[in-house]
Amino acid sequence: MYRRVLDIANSLRMLGGKRWLEDESVSAHLTIADVQIVKALFSGQIDSDKDLAKHLYGKSTGVDARYRRRMGRLSNRLSRLVLSLPLSVSLDKRRRDTITSLRHLCVGETLLRTAAPKSSRHHFLEALRCNEYPELAWYAPAMHFSFAYHAAVNRQGPTARQEAKLAREACEEAMMISRLQELWVLLTIHTHRAADKRRAEDVVI
Repeated sequence: MYRRVLDIANSLRMLGGKRWLEDESVSAHLTIADVQIVKALFSGQIDSDKDLAKHLYGKSTGVDARYRRRMGRLSNRLSRLVLSLPLSVSLDKRRRDTITSLRHLCVGETLLRTAAPKSSRHHFLEALRCNEYPELAWYAPAMHFSFAYHAAVNRQGPTARQEAKLAREACEEAMMISRLQELWVLLTIHTHRAADKRRAEDVVI
């Protein structure tokens, strides 16, 4: 559990920058004790569940049910921050746009499925605006289908049909990009097996 919590915390540090723990959004999700645990993880003096359990409960305490529950709660709280933490300006534009697109799609879908169709449209537009990189190709159909669902809920038949058509076209584009990505993988992997090598040699660009 130590590894999982540290993994999420490191991701948050990349998202929000070195001072992410000082952001106001953090206090809405983490307790003071949670923040202290994260700081202890970053101190470099803890490298196992056993070390962290001793840090929390004393030298005589091992990795028990109480510790696992505590780490489970912390892991969930940190995970919720992934969607809301402000993005650091140090992130490159491609990564920022990709994360922004996925965040808006996630929030928009949640709003759409919980009786807030009007509020969801803004998030779908923002998600689509950032959807300009090959790795996001598989999310484009979901965005257009979400628009179609939104239009259908709001009794906008022509718009719903148009978005459904765009979704089908996006699926076809995603398939082509997927094939190109597969070829890239085959050309760049380290071929340890003869079968891998033969398959890579058969690729025609």
